[in-house]
Amino acid sequence: MNTVRGAAFHALMGYVWWRAKNREAAGLADDGLQPEAAELLERHLDPTHEPTLTIRAVYGQWFPYLATVDEEWARHHVSAIFPSTLDLAALRDIAWETYVTFNRAYKNTLELLREEYAVAIEALGTQTPEKRPGHRDREEALVDHLLMLYGHGYLDLDDPLFDAFFAQAAVEVRGHAVEFVGLSLINAGTVSDEAAARFRELWGRRLAAFKAGDTDAEELKGFAWWFSSGELDDAWSLTQLRELLASGGRVDPDRSVAERLAGTRRDAPRGGRCLFEPAARCPRSTLVRPRLARRDQRDRRPRAQPWQRGEQDGAGDRQPAGGAGIHAVRRAAVARRHRPAVTRH
Repeated sequence: MNTVRGAAFHALMGYVWWRAKNREAAGLADDGLQPEAAELLERHLDPTHEPTLTIRAVYGQWFPYLATVDEEWARHHVSAIFPSTLDLAALRDIAWETYVTFNRAYKNTLELLREEYAVAIEALGTQTPEKRPGHRDREEALVDHLLMLYGHGYLDLDDPLFDAFFAQAAVEVRGHAVEFVGLSLINAGTVSDEAAARFRELWGRRLAAFKAGDTDAEELKGFAWWFSSGELDDAWSLTQLRELLASGGRVDPDRSVAERLAGTRRDAPRGGRCLFEPAARCPRSTLVRPRLARRDQRDRRPRAQPWQRGEQDGAGDRQPAGGAGIHAVRRAAVARRHRPAVTRH
């Protein structure tokens, strides 16, 4: 948005948000968008007056903030910000891309944009995403949104959005979903029992699909991060790892799995002991050799995540906050697991 017009619109959006937060801090009632701001925003939503992608991108990026300041205004203008007609497809695409890549997912925006999520899911794999340095992949960002909403309990596995996603998405994109959950579990610090149960249910559904031949090992290899997070029950995790490997699956990175196995060997349930036995005693496909010592779990600094214990509303409900892409989450997870030990005196 390195243009004068783009900077001016960012300033307008920033003012709208600043004013709303200051009124809230002062204990004043919500009064939505000021009439002057609303009029200006509506005028620039008219494609005959404002056809530029630059300005439309600002609407997408700031949509959660507009929805928080004035939900009724946002609801009324969803179709203008994300137009559905073919001749305005470029405007819709740029608004959606900036919305989904610059923001986390929120309950109120899901309710406002459910149809837009459905359209984006239907389009998965039909276009070659433009790879731009420093920009998140919008298909991966869409996956992150769906899993954040699922982790919060705002989407269920039987929701039509999930059904459509697993039916439409390529295996690499479905694999990103599995990896995103695992890395987020590592970064969460603590995970609520409800969220842990939801993720176990998701994994059970996808492992069953793999066993039935409805997906392949590429989708499930990210279970390595689930297993190494230590946030899910040890006995359950070992059982799932054994079933995955016995069914012809694989884990990547296996190094993180080896670390976790080294720390759980003595406590392994009877059904999971085969993971630790010499190769001659186990089927080849079920053998994983522990190689590294597990790091002290106390060295893991908690990080705010959508499903962190004690965060009932948080950023997942209404309050906008910046979202990190999968690469940032992965870097944080790897850095934590390989942080040098600190000696305390």
